[in-house]
Amino acid sequence: LRVDQAYRIIAVRPNQDGVLLFVWVDHHDEAYDWARHRRFEVNPASGALQVWQQEDAVLAEEAEPATEYGLFHRLTDRELMLAGVPEDMLGFVRTIQNDFQLERLFPSLPEESRDVLLMLAAGCDLDEALEQALREPTGSETVDPEDVIAALERPVSQASFKLVEGEKELEAMLDAPLEQWRTFLHPSQRDIVERSFNGPARVLGGAGTGKTVVLLHRAAHLLRGVFTDRDDRILVTTFTKNLAFDLGQTLETLVPGEWDRLDVQNLHAWAHGFYQRRVGKRVRLLVDDNKRRRFMEQAMSVVPEIGLSSGYLLDELDQVVRAHDCAEVSDYLRARRIGRGTSLGRLQRIQIWRVLEEYREVVASEGLIEFPEVIAEVTRWLTRNPGEAPYRSVLADEAQDMAPADLRLLRALVPDGKNDLFLVGDAHQRIYGHQASLSSCGIEIRGRSKRLRVNYRTTQQIRHAACAVLEGVPVDDLDGGEDTLAGYCSLREGPVPQRNAMPNWDSEVDLAEVVVRRWLEECAPKAICLAARTGQLVERMRKALIARGLDVITVEPETDMHRYPDSVRIATMHRMKGLEFEKVILFGLQEGEVPLQLPKAATSDAAGMRAHLKRERCLLYVAQTRARDELVLTWSGSLSSLLEPTPG
Repeated sequence: LRVDQAYRIIAVRPNQDGVLLFVWVDHHDEAYDWARHRRFEVNPASGALQVWQQEDAVLAEEAEPATEYGLFHRLTDRELMLAGVPEDMLGFVRTIQNDFQLERLFPSLPEESRDVLLMLAAGCDLDEALEQALREPTGSETVDPEDVIAALERPVSQASFKLVEGEKELEAMLDAPLEQWRTFLHPSQRDIVERSFNGPARVLGGAGTGKTVVLLHRAAHLLRGVFTDRDDRILVTTFTKNLAFDLGQTLETLVPGEWDRLDVQNLHAWAHGFYQRRVGKRVRLLVDDNKRRRFMEQAMSVVPEIGLSSGYLLDELDQVVRAHDCAEVSDYLRARRIGRGTSLGRLQRIQIWRVLEEYREVVASEGLIEFPEVIAEVTRWLTRNPGEAPYRSVLADEAQDMAPADLRLLRALVPDGKNDLFLVGDAHQRIYGHQASLSSCGIEIRGRSKRLRVNYRTTQQIRHAACAVLEGVPVDDLDGGEDTLAGYCSLREGPVPQRNAMPNWDSEVDLAEVVVRRWLEECAPKAICLAARTGQLVERMRKALIARGLDVITVEPETDMHRYPDSVRIATMHRMKGLEFEKVILFGLQEGEVPLQLPKAATSDAAGMRAHLKRERCLLYVAQTRARDELVLTWSGSLSSLLEPTPG
C-alpha cells in the first residue's frame, strides 16, 4: 500500500473475509525486500500467527542431519512447534549445537519462539519454559491453521499483532503521539508492569532490554490503577540529571492528566532540595575532585606517618565509611572492606578515622558539604519522622549507579508496603563505582526479582562487540549475588561495527565528517551521536565539525535536546547513559585516552586500579550499546587495550 512517494506499507490479506494485516512500513525498496523473504502462517501446534524468513526453509532442507548432541535433541517435533518453531524450520533447528548458533538464528525465527528456546537450551522442560515466557500451554487445543482471526485472538499472537476492532480504535491509534508507539510492551514486560508486588521489586536486564520502558509504564499503571487518591504521590528517580529529564519528557506523554501527583527528579537534586526546605539548612556543595584531594592532603597533617595517599583515603571514606554509614570509630573498626585490597590493622583504622574526622572539619570550615552527607542527613531526618515519608511508591532507574547511602534514602522515602519500591538496573552498566547490596540497605527483594533478556535496541553485531569488552569480568546482581548475560540476545541483524585506525587526529575528523554526512542522507540529525571519553576531546571534535559546516550540539543535562532536532549530537560517554541513537561514532579510543589515566594520587593500590579498569570497561559497554543500527569506532595511535582483541 502506497503511503507517499517514498514509503510503502506491506499488508497481508489472508484467505478470510474482513481481515487485513499491516506488517511492515519502510522506504519503497526496503519494504519490498523485507516482504520478499517473509512467510506469514498459523502454527498448527501453538496456534500463533507467525512471521518468519522464508529463505531459511531452504537452509533447513540443506542442513546436516540432527545428532544426539544438538541442543534440542530431547524434544519431539510437536514440542518444538509448541515452543514456536515453524514446521518447515524443524530440521534446521535440530542442527543447532550451541547458544551462539541459536542466537544467530533468532532474527529468522518467529518472535514468540525466542524466549522459549532460550529456556529450553538452558535445561528447562517445555512447561517451565512456556511459563517463564508467559505462554499458556496449548497442546490440548485443536488449531485450524486457516483461521487467522482465531490466531489473532490468542495472547501468543498479540505479543506481535494488535487486533483493531472498529474505525474509532484505529483512529485513536493513528492519532497517538509517537512516544506511545515507541513504548510498546511485550507480554513479559506487561506482566512486570501490572503485577502487584508485596514489597520492593528488582528488575535486571542488559542494555536495550526495555528496563526503562517497563519502569515508565509501571509508573503510569500505579498512578492510574493502584495509588489513585489525590494525596498519593509517586517519585520516579535516577542517578543522572539528563536521564531524569528524558524520563520526565516521556511521562508527560504517558500520564498527562496525573502529572500533579508525580515527581520526576534526579535523586541527588531531590535530596538537596529537601535538605534545604525541611532539614532547614542552606549549603554549598563540594563536587570538585581536585578540591577534595587538596582538603584530604591538608587533613593528613594530623597523622604525618599514615603512609597512605589522599586518593586511597578518599576511596576509603566513600567505599567503606559512607557505604556502611559509620558514625563512630567503633563502626569503622567493624566494617567489612571487601574489594579494598590493602589490609588494615586496628591501629591503622584508628589513624585513618582521625584523618577523616579532620577532613570533615576542613570541608565544613570552607562552608561546604558533600552529597553523601546531605543524603545521610535527609535519611536520618526521614527515619526520625516516619510519618513524613512523602511518597506511596518510588521507582528508581539505573539503580546500579546508586551508592549505599542513596539506597537507604530510597527505603526511607516510602513506607513499607505493597508496590512500595521498584528498582531497575544492570551492573554491567555500572560506571560510577557505587557497588551496594540492596538487602544490606534495608531493601528486601527476595522472591520479587525479574529479568529481561531480549535486546530490542541494538543489532546482534553491536551487542556482540559490546559484550566482548566485559568478557570474563565478574558482575554482581545488586544484591550480593552474581549476574550474567547468559541468554541475553538481540532480535535484529545489521552491519558489523567498523573499526578504523587513523594516522592522526585530523584524519579522525575527516572520517567523522564523511560518515556523518553519509548518515544525514539516511536519518535525522538527532539520530546521530559522536562520543569520546573526555569532555576535552568532545569539545575539540565539536569545534572541528562546526568549522566544516556541520550543525553539532553537545548533550548536557541542562539542555532541552528536543529544541534542537536539526543538530547532530556529541557527548562524553558518561552523558550517553540512558540515551539511544540510530547511529554512533566513538572516537579517540587510543591508549592514553581509554582507559582514562588517573592522577597518581587518585588511587595507590592494585584493588583500586582494578575497580577503575572495570568501570572503564562498563563505560565502553554502555557507549557501544547506545547505537541501534550502526557503530563506528576510530582512534589514532595504539588502540586501547580494553578493546583488544577484536571481537569476532
